[in-house]
Amino acid sequence: MKIEVFPATSYSLVYPAIVSLASNVAFRGKTVALIDFNSESEIKKAIMGNSVSNLYSEKVGEGMVFYVNVIAFQKEMGIKDAIESAYKRLKEKRIDIKIVLFPGTEESNIVLLNEERSVYKESFGEEETKHILLLGLERLFTSQSLQSLVSGLDLKRTYAVFVYERWQEYMVSAIEQRIKEKVSQEGFAGYFVLISETGKLPISFGSSREYEPDYRIIEEIFRDSDRHPVTEKIRGAENIEEVILKKKIIVINGSSFSLRDKMLEMIIERLGASNVILLNAGRFKPRVGIEELKVLPSFVDERFKGKNMGDVKAIAKRLAEEVIKKAGNKENTVLVVYETGNITPGILGYDSRITSYEFWNSFLSHINYNMKVSKIIFVCDPNVEACGPIEALADAVIMCKGEMENEVIIKTKE
Repeated sequence: MKIEVFPATSYSLVYPAIVSLASNVAFRGKTVALIDFNSESEIKKAIMGNSVSNLYSEKVGEGMVFYVNVIAFQKEMGIKDAIESAYKRLKEKRIDIKIVLFPGTEESNIVLLNEERSVYKESFGEEETKHILLLGLERLFTSQSLQSLVSGLDLKRTYAVFVYERWQEYMVSAIEQRIKEKVSQEGFAGYFVLISETGKLPISFGSSREYEPDYRIIEEIFRDSDRHPVTEKIRGAENIEEVILKKKIIVINGSSFSLRDKMLEMIIERLGASNVILLNAGRFKPRVGIEELKVLPSFVDERFKGKNMGDVKAIAKRLAEEVIKKAGNKENTVLVVYETGNITPGILGYDSRITSYEFWNSFLSHINYNMKVSKIIFVCDPNVEACGPIEALADAVIMCKGEMENEVIIKTKE
């Protein structure tokens, strides 16, 4: 996994925060490479001093941190050769997570960005990539759009990370709602906060763990790094892009041991997490920026107490009304229902397939009529219920094969 970091605040704040992030991820058992493109690197000065070596390594907890300053590799060679030389050495280390710290966000760095991405792809292949824009809290109080600080990045895959000093801690909780609203309005994938300390860099990565990062960013990095690489060819998924863009109602059919969750995450990332409402009746962990609505215990109790189809439709209406209330006036909403088997009601003496069809058909009617929804995604586990009735309502079905099989079958209605 690759994390591209673009600083839009003082390096005296950036470096302590990034060193702390790398060391905390390593402490949890990952091998982390911190790749620094700053010619006047404070990390190199603090940790490596005048060392002639261009690659520093340190064991932290159960993991390892490798630090490399690419500019130090440059000497008489061009920047592309310097990157290739550095990445060749890192490739031998079997790194889990690469954190690439660029000099900034100015247009002049586009050439460097393109060179780095080209060499990275040749060295490591295409990998899951997360973009981070590092900001000081003062950015919230300026009229400047945060979007203007990002050159050539897909905002739907870019996280705004606000770095603050310990003395500003009281401010964070007070303005967090403002942070949330600003990044949501501007289309970022989400936000995190990281504590720092102006100009204070440890002499080792291990000692920097005193600045505990926002636990959410650690969980996000771990979850993404454990997913299948995006380069991995999934057999049968050649027309997945067309399904994502053109089909309104999609059913993902698969057990919890299949590629089901990966397919869902990929679709959410493609559509933009900020537009998603998740009706969660399973154990899916939503990304930052997703509105989550958990199915109430009272509904779970109620779904088996109906006596006829009228009761089934009434339950469907009540559930739909909860979702509609959560969505408000939000437009182009993507509704994800996870997992249907924990929601579909049952009636003694009625065919479960007929009950399922009537319930979800009624649910969809209320949603489509009362909500500005652009896409609806159902996740159905065939080991829990028959998915056929729900699939009959869909425009496309993505069937994920058995445990750890790297194959899907996509069926669409013309």
